[in-house]
Amino acid sequence: LVSPPQSSLPYLSYRLMGVCGSKGGDVRTEDSIAIDQELRNQQVEIQKKVVLLLLGPGECGKSTIFRQFKVVQDEGGFSQEELKGFTGAICYNLVTQMIVLARYAATSKIALSKKESVAAAQLLLKHQTSIREFSAELFDAVMTLWSDFGIQTVYSLRGKEFQLNEWAAYYFENIKRISHPDYVPTVDDVLRVRIRTIGIEEAKFVFRGKVFSVVDVGGQRSERRKWIHCFAGVTAVLFVAALSDYDLVLREDSKQNRLVESLHLFEEIANSTIFTRQSIVLFLNKTDLFKTKLEKTPLSILFANYKDGADYDKACTCVKNGFMSLMKQDKRSLSTVFPHFTCALSSRNIKFVVDSIRQRVLNDSILEMGL
Repeated sequence: LVSPPQSSLPYLSYRLMGVCGSKGGDVRTEDSIAIDQELRNQQVEIQKKVVLLLLGPGECGKSTIFRQFKVVQDEGGFSQEELKGFTGAICYNLVTQMIVLARYAATSKIALSKKESVAAAQLLLKHQTSIREFSAELFDAVMTLWSDFGIQTVYSLRGKEFQLNEWAAYYFENIKRISHPDYVPTVDDVLRVRIRTIGIEEAKFVFRGKVFSVVDVGGQRSERRKWIHCFAGVTAVLFVAALSDYDLVLREDSKQNRLVESLHLFEEIANSTIFTRQSIVLFLNKTDLFKTKLEKTPLSILFANYKDGADYDKACTCVKNGFMSLMKQDKRSLSTVFPHFTCALSSRNIKFVVDSIRQRVLNDSILEMGL
């Protein structure tokens, strides 16, 4: 998807002239060989220079996929020091999400079932704006509250009444391990931690010997103005949307459905004149949460014409068709958009998609070169 350097054109012209000429055959033969080698080198360089732009709204799973790229790349994984570097963020997720539950219980007058839970809630709410360290006292308070019936009642209201990180319960249930003085995060811990992406993050990953430069940008509305700075030289766009967002609203706009926001954003990107030559890989993400949610919340609350209840495959097809129908024929061919159903927590799933992306972008590069 990168055009040959302009400097190669005079050489090509000279080669064509040489074919028609009648003198200097030995010199032209040497030039011809050199030009062929240059073209082969250009092809190799183009195949190496793969820039993938990771786009999508906030909390769709982009950053988890970004971390998975590190896991599934050649000789991939996190070092012990890198894993330890996530400790603060994980502890912050754990404590602040319990504060969210305690605060909602207090403002909604939902009674806690144990006296020690009342004291624990008061302790957390006292520190809600000034958490400087994660003491054993704070961890004990979280553990006490998580076992309280009142907090479990509040937790069941998440998404409908207030926003809570989707993997909060995972950390609550692992609090004994996380609060241990010698705690080192696991890869599963790291993949689930929520760290809001602010600005632009870029990293290089190697897949089957090819270097991929992946650019991740913040998905919240306030961050999208920075996207324009990432558009130059992009090989392909990776657009991430969370299937499970069909019954949730944005943190920054309580009147806007998250999946509707994804659809609007995808329509804008897919039909943009900036990306007419780039393939788009559509990650329909969080299949695990989507499948579970369908049992309780019908997809028809968003897609009124959907009549197949909790049928997972048909529900997936419905959402996929919703995205694919947004392409305008005069802007983009359906054959340039490649949808995948993904669970960002599954390394096997993401590796399969990465292999598909790798083959696709390399094929596109060869076609672009005309080789």
